[in-house]
Amino acid sequence: MKHLSISCLSIWAMRGAMAAAAMVSLQATLVSPVMAQASAIPDPVLTKAGNDYLSFGWISFSSKPMLQYGPSATGPFTTTYPSGTSGTISGLQPNTTYYVRLTGLPGQYETYGKVLPFKTAGALPVVPAPTLSQATPNALTLSWAPYTGANNYLVNWRLTPTGANTEVAASANGVTLSGLTPNTSYEVQLVARQLGAWAYASNYVKFTTAAAYAPPTLTASALTTAPNINVPVINLSWTAYPGATSYDVSPYLDAQGTVATDWSKWNYARSPSNPARNMATTTETVSYLSGTPSKVMYARVVAYGPPIQANGFPTALSSSALVKIDFTTAAPAPVAAPAPVAAPAPVVTWTALPGAAKDIGAGGASNGLWVVGTDAVQPNGFNVYRWANNTWQLVPNTGAVRLDVDAQGNAWTVNNKGAVQRYDGAKWVAVPGVTASDIGVGANGTVWGLGATLDGNGNYVIYRLNGTSWVQMPGQAVRVDVDASGNAWVVNKAGDVFRWNGSTWVVVSGVKARDVGVGADGSVFVLGTNDKVYRWSGSAWVVREGAAMNISVSATGVPYVVNAPGTIFLGVK
Repeated sequence: MKHLSISCLSIWAMRGAMAAAAMVSLQATLVSPVMAQASAIPDPVLTKAGNDYLSFGWISFSSKPMLQYGPSATGPFTTTYPSGTSGTISGLQPNTTYYVRLTGLPGQYETYGKVLPFKTAGALPVVPAPTLSQATPNALTLSWAPYTGANNYLVNWRLTPTGANTEVAASANGVTLSGLTPNTSYEVQLVARQLGAWAYASNYVKFTTAAAYAPPTLTASALTTAPNINVPVINLSWTAYPGATSYDVSPYLDAQGTVATDWSKWNYARSPSNPARNMATTTETVSYLSGTPSKVMYARVVAYGPPIQANGFPTALSSSALVKIDFTTAAPAPVAAPAPVAAPAPVVTWTALPGAAKDIGAGGASNGLWVVGTDAVQPNGFNVYRWANNTWQLVPNTGAVRLDVDAQGNAWTVNNKGAVQRYDGAKWVAVPGVTASDIGVGANGTVWGLGATLDGNGNYVIYRLNGTSWVQMPGQAVRVDVDASGNAWVVNKAGDVFRWNGSTWVVVSGVKARDVGVGADGSVFVLGTNDKVYRWSGSAWVVREGAAMNISVSATGVPYVVNAPGTIFLGVK
């Protein structure tokens, strides 16, 4: 028995030595014990120190160990009840020393271990304040940088510092606050949360909604070949309403809005299967099928847009005032004088495509067509769509603000952080080495880009991709595209147009431009600073019909544009 007792003591001595060695290796910030009690209780060994927690391990000594901690070596102590041989104390302050001991029943009586000091990690990082992505009259779209460790967020908004908070749950790194008042300032705070552990908040930031949009203005004229003829025709046009994706024109009998009883006799230039709410254009021609309508009629246009209702129709956003159409004042059509014999000026007929976009790219033998949508995906910009089977199909797992299309019909994109990606036909592939604001791809595969940092004149540096490396080229610009030979065409902040001839920049004078698009067939289009469309004839810029904000040109020289409200149009060469 004595021999067995000595063996047990030896084992305990060995285990104590092992625990001491583990404590020395793990407790980098451990100071000498402040107070100790002679006992069989082991010392807690620090395994991890976080901003607001301390984690420990220890040698098993009791079936019901207690981990106690307090602000000083003499207490008071708060007790936690871990299981096994490890435990975590949470809800602590950063960069603060706490005094910790183990307590338990290694024998017949409750025994206290040594009181040891341990320090939490430094202060928590500051929660990023939200930033504004888009302001409309009734909504604010916000985004923010990720907060390390957060698995969800809350956004609090209020009208004034003394006003009540409205709380909105947010996932990922963005949210849209809706139902707001036009032209009104709101204070917004971001709360980063880890469920069951902690929640930290940013400072309040002030954002202002946009002023209320003016309703569309309708213009109508009755066109007839003689007064009071049996088949009148009405030409209608109206101003675009921001956010609208379609419009509906309705005839009325009077200024009070009495619905016309001969509704079925009006022939609209739109789909017969769904005559309402499906016009993406801002013009309409209406003719009377038979008989004589009222001598005076009225009409109004209603703008429709998201969200889609349960009946499948978009929501009515705004409507124009009733406009009077007087058939009795229509004069006989004048006899046209013979036109002089001359070659007609080229005219572009623009066809509206469905959907809405912020940027567009066309290219490749397969006539690949891609857009940057208007629906934000956080934190990298807006969703990217590809035209396929006569519809826009979402290409997931990315976000972008600018794009172009290569010879294979695949997109190259730049997101709102300047990262460049290319689509390889199945997935997005990062193209490292540069932070960019615009991208252009030629039919021969040559890629040019613009940097993301403005110089003192409002321009970006120019890069060309050489294999896997980006090489800085001379000059500065704000927009870029690439011709079939791999040479770039650029537009600078002053609106000047240049082309690269292989060794230097050559000015292409005659227009002030904001964007440029080049087709694989050599067709070059620009958008003027007056938003008009121009085509390069080889010696001069020829103004074309239409106005837009962004432009791209297909491999066959067909222009595609996006206008200010985001409507997408297909032109002709």
